[in-house]
Amino acid sequence: MLILSLSKEHGLRAIEEAAAAGIRRIWFQPATDSEQALALCAAKGIRAIKGCALRHRTVKGLTRFVSPCFYMGLKSNKLLVT
Repeated sequence: MLILSLSKEHGLRAIEEAAAAGIRRIWFQPATDSEQALALCAAKGIRAIKGCALRHRTVKGLTRFVSPCFYMGLKSNKLLVT
């Protein structure tokens, strides 16, 4: 799996390189995917996953407003933590 954290402009090249390397899944961090990138993944047989790869946690109190976990949403896709 490739976790893509590049800008949309650089992501297409990374997808091409990932396909050539045999990578079958790409995880797009927020704001890194585009319709063109998702279409390229589909054409190359790569499963595209959109979401945040951070390990989110429940944050309580006023500090939740400065936590990325609060803004990314606790119900969005997350990487499994092992």
